[in-house]
Amino acid sequence: MARSWFVTPETVQVPLPEGQWIELKKRLTAGEARKAMASLVSEVRTDGRMTPNLEMVGKAELLAYLVDWSLTDAQGKRVPIDTAGKKLAAIDNLDEDRYTVIADAVGEHVKAMTAEREAEKNAPGTSTTSEPT
Repeated sequence: MARSWFVTPETVQVPLPEGQWIELKKRLTAGEARKAMASLVSEVRTDGRMTPNLEMVGKAELLAYLVDWSLTDAQGKRVPIDTAGKKLAAIDNLDEDRYTVIADAVGEHVKAMTAEREAEKNAPGTSTTSEPT
């Protein structure tokens, strides 16, 4: 069976310490990946040089993959991340050590999904090239 040219929207729930979890996209679309990369640049000069958006370094990938989570505020109320603005605000308000736990979990997820896709590409009977005409 040929692989689809399109990303099927799938998510994975990844456990965090203390019984918490994050829900991540299994895979990004081309547009989502480009948007994440574009957020890392704050300026492109006429000579082609780029100024990095240092605020987004380390956050772009996390924001692209994160769909939902079980995290709550000090009053025990779940913190919503159902819009890009809410997600960014919530991430920016995390304790730095807790942010690192989430960022590391996302990084491991990305590595695992990349390895899974590579294994699929190399599996017998799958082809990524077109048949000669």
